[in-house]
Amino acid sequence: MRSSGVLSKINSDTMGYILAIIEYIGALILFISLFSVKNLPKNVRSSIIINMLTLTLIATATIMNRHGDFYIRISSFLYLISSGLFVLSAQVFYRLQPRFILVFVPVVLALVIYLFPDLRDSFVARSRVNTSLNALLCAWAAYLYAYHNENRLVSARLLSAVFALGSLSYLVLFSGSFIQSGAWVAAAYNSIVFKANYFLLLMVILSLAPLMLALVLENHSAKYKKLARIDALTGIRNRRAFFDDADQMLESLCREDGSRSVSVAVIDIDHFKNVNDTFGHAAGDKVIAYLAELMGEVIGDKGVFGRTGGEEFSVFLPDMESAAATRLLDRLRTAFEEQAGRTIENAQAITLSAGVFAVRAQVSKLDDAISKADEALYQAKRMGRNRIERHHTEGVQPDLAKPHLITQ
Repeated sequence: MRSSGVLSKINSDTMGYILAIIEYIGALILFISLFSVKNLPKNVRSSIIINMLTLTLIATATIMNRHGDFYIRISSFLYLISSGLFVLSAQVFYRLQPRFILVFVPVVLALVIYLFPDLRDSFVARSRVNTSLNALLCAWAAYLYAYHNENRLVSARLLSAVFALGSLSYLVLFSGSFIQSGAWVAAAYNSIVFKANYFLLLMVILSLAPLMLALVLENHSAKYKKLARIDALTGIRNRRAFFDDADQMLESLCREDGSRSVSVAVIDIDHFKNVNDTFGHAAGDKVIAYLAELMGEVIGDKGVFGRTGGEEFSVFLPDMESAAATRLLDRLRTAFEEQAGRTIENAQAITLSAGVFAVRAQVSKLDDAISKADEALYQAKRMGRNRIERHHTEGVQPDLAKPHLITQ
């Protein structure tokens, strides 16, 4: 009962103006972030601009809602446009196909309503249309921030929850138009349920600006953390990221079933120094980038791979015996031999060699396994290059057949 007394004493006009000022301040903070946060991607900058416009519209609608019926009608459509802009902002932020029609739906709806006198003159009918569409758009925004949050940003999760609460609030208002007939607005304001609901809706609106700013900053931080794990030339894992991910996967395998087989491999481009000396470092970079691309196609999600040296790559293949790993890498070797030379004009065949080592997960340390694979790689180099060799401790006799030779 005490909470009912507190809510009943709230001056709606005063609260409205305070809310509008806070929303304008939120838009100003987002505007400042455009210049204070460096190297913002285009999609993030566009999303910030849309959110600035949205908060400005909400603030303007909040002020207009304090005046006569004509301004109340305009403000209701500004709120609706704002909900559409929130969805548009989320789509732009996640690089989805933007649906600009969301912005024009309220305008078209306004024209339709004013064509029918029964709708035009009925506040209840207009409110039902507005609250139902606002609920739908807020639910859509909540879905976008939850479903496309691949980086698992906390601020995106909170935004999703806020929009879900906003959708729920609009649904409560929508249902109230059916529960209490007649003077629906008066009944809603006189009911503690609806007053609490309006209070919740105000809190939702107030939290949008700080959460959107937090989303920009958190996304910016996540971007640089991700860049710290990616090799700039190839776009795949760098040495640190490869060992981190492979170690984590190996520990997981040990916990689940230590008897499972894992294979590791070290790959090196044959005579790579000759490529650089003959065609230049730019040509060498093309060859390295092509091998990384080919590894993505051949290995894909079968394992973890990364660039761990100049022309050296490492591979971790869970649940794969050395024979299967050798066949997989031989597919990579064959494809590379056939295509790599085409990345450089007038180049002859370019090949690779690899060493493979397989062991049970429970008795393996990644560094030791990589060292064994590296020994097998040197064995492949000694035997003529352009081949895949397994480490001798696996009990596999070296294949002494004539190796595939690179043409110098």
